[in-house]
Amino acid sequence: SRAGPAERRLSVGADLAMGSMAVRDEFVSRARYRGGTRALGVTWQQDIEGREVCVRLHYLSVAHLRSYNLSAGVTETELRVGCLHRAQGLWALGHPLRVRLGPFANVFVHFRVQNMASAGQSVFRAYSVAGLLSLGAQGEVAGDLGHHLNWVAAASFSVLSVVVRSVDVRVSEVSPITFGGPWRALRSGWRAGLGFSPDDRLDLKLLYAGEFTRIAWRDFFLSGDDAVSVGVSWRF
Repeated sequence: SRAGPAERRLSVGADLAMGSMAVRDEFVSRARYRGGTRALGVTWQQDIEGREVCVRLHYLSVAHLRSYNLSAGVTETELRVGCLHRAQGLWALGHPLRVRLGPFANVFVHFRVQNMASAGQSVFRAYSVAGLLSLGAQGEVAGDLGHHLNWVAAASFSVLSVVVRSVDVRVSEVSPITFGGPWRALRSGWRAGLGFSPDDRLDLKLLYAGEFTRIAWRDFFLSGDDAVSVGVSWRF
């Protein structure tokens, strides 16, 4: 049966993650920098008659991204608003599947502080910013394992993006903003893991997830990270 207005469900959640990141930013160098990450995510979800509206804020930081004896600090912030629609009548191995598909819009900002040494061995800092304002598609599939356990797998990718690429604007005559599809800018992600729901209000999750960002405009930019996260959500 379809849910009425009184049966709409709201849930809020938070998750903590630890993992690793690799970044190649040709404004700085062609070298690949690596480091450990810490991340925090906050999610708000509203389920309305088979449609799930989701707002998620994700913050990631790396204090020491390194390549040999060079170091950098990185922060990434992403705000995503999406809507997922349920697909009905799908089964696998004799069990029903919960499949949801839909669009999303997001704002993503990568900010990097690079520590560099001059010829006199003094250290100065260079700054690099990569930003995306994107529209994309996302999907999620989940199923029950019994004993309050469930599994979930999801993926997303951008389709059209406005790109902001700011390095040293004092010496550049190129506009810091452009527009393009996945061939120019791509932001994609995936996650998979297990959930535990002891009752109809509390959800606990253990996930392995990754994100990938590629900007092929001006100074080539490539970033990827993966992490293990622990999350909790509460439905009202």
